[in-house]
Formats: sequence, structure tokens, C-alpha cells
Amino acid sequence: MNITAIPDALNSQLFGGTNLVAAQLLVTAMVVMAFCLPAMMVKSKGNAIIIMAIFGVFLCTALQWIDGTIAMFFIIAVALLGAVKAAAIFGS
Repeated sequence: MNITAIPDALNSQLFGGTNLVAAQLLVTAMVVMAFCLPAMMVKSKGNAIIIMAIFGVFLCTALQWIDGTIAMFFIIAVALLGAVKAAAIFGS
């Protein structure tokens, strides 16, 4: 099985082949949550969760499930989440 074709298969099954970007985002979100959820369940530090989320995005980019532009949006969102968490911890 070609794992780089998973977003294409998801696109054809869920969206009838009309929305590849949504399928790519859905697969990326599932991979990121698969990396982050165990860290959240064991109550890891925020840095570990953020690093795992960024690793998941980089993995999806390496597998060509998402392009660099979408990866940058994910990384910016994760960085903003980290900034909010840091502000809550340090009281800024």
C-alpha cells in the first residue's frame, strides 16, 4: 500500500474527489493528535506536547500529505497555542 496516497483515497471516499485540501488537513490533524494525545494523557510538560505536534506536522510534510504552506499554518497555530500556555503559566 502506498501511504502517500492516503489523503487522495480519503478525498475520493469522503468528498467525492472534490476537496483534496480538506482531506490533507483531516489526515494531518489525525496524525498530530495521534502524537499529542499520549503526551496529554500522561500530563507531560507543554514543551513536549508542542514538540510532538510539530514533529507530526513535519512527518506529514515528509510523507507529502501536506505542502509547506499548510505546514506553516499548523506550526503557527501550535506556536500560538504554546504562547498562550506560556502566558498562563508565567502570568503575563
